[in-house]
Amino acid sequence: MNIKSNKFWVIVIAAVLALCLVAVGIWTWWRNSQPEEEGLIAVVRLDGRIVAAVDLNKVTENYTQTFSGESGNSNTVEFAPGQVRVHDATCPDQICVSQGWADRTTLLPIACLPNSLIVEVAAAQDLGLDSISR
Repeated sequence: MNIKSNKFWVIVIAAVLALCLVAVGIWTWWRNSQPEEEGLIAVVRLDGRIVAAVDLNKVTENYTQTFSGESGNSNTVEFAPGQVRVHDATCPDQICVSQGWADRTTLLPIACLPNSLIVEVAAAQDLGLDSISR
């Protein structure tokens, strides 16, 4: 094989990787430089109904709240400044617990399908909520 051809491909691959790293760096910088969203809300839905909506920007210390569904199963949700997670659940697979913390950068909601619980983080204006409950 031609040595000049190998050098060319090494340079092309290195340039593409460098561009990818620069793009990720710029995206990370841009995402972190955005001002905190006003009214960052954690919405807890149980059996398809909103059972809690907590303004995460107003939470000053961690606290938990337990939600029980019609089936008798329950989930303990932990609220912290700017983030939320399912701390404990009675479901057999514990996927909702292993999903960890959700915050303003989380794209997917936390879901516990066996217990019909969904926790999502969104801006208040996106949800159309008039008031916030704790």
